[in-house]
Amino acid sequence: MKDAKTGSRIFVMSASGWASIKKELADTFPTESGIILERMGYSYGADLASSLGRASDKIGAFGLYVATNGWGKLTVLTGDPLGTSSSLGLNGCVFCSSMKGDPSLGCTFFTGVLHGLLDELADEEHAITESKCECRGDPVCQFDVETTEMEH
Repeated sequence: MKDAKTGSRIFVMSASGWASIKKELADTFPTESGIILERMGYSYGADLASSLGRASDKIGAFGLYVATNGWGKLTVLTGDPLGTSSSLGLNGCVFCSSMKGDPSLGCTFFTGVLHGLLDELADEEHAITESKCECRGDPVCQFDVETTEMEH
């Protein structure tokens, strides 16, 4: 299989397979697993930003990518993700679907994807906080985004 946007090969993983990976990482690296998942996501998101190409609505294109790949339904709840402050929601989060009741890692991978994507698209650094999570019983995963000062 190939990604329609990039032409690169892709692989598919079940939600329960993802949950097993997250659990194994947490068991093996109790204090570092969240950092590992976030950095994996950051790299993926930064790479994904370049594949959005000339789309005038890059956040909309990313939302379509998220939905098409079965990650859930992404919506902008407040603000502009490429502005200074916003909140995004991910409903039906695949990263949480097999982890209900286990909030240990939440959506650290998807938080990283957003972080890398937005940093690349806006050419600014962002702080992203997952304020709600389906793993914790919330109805939606919510990510609060703020631009931060770039370190020189």
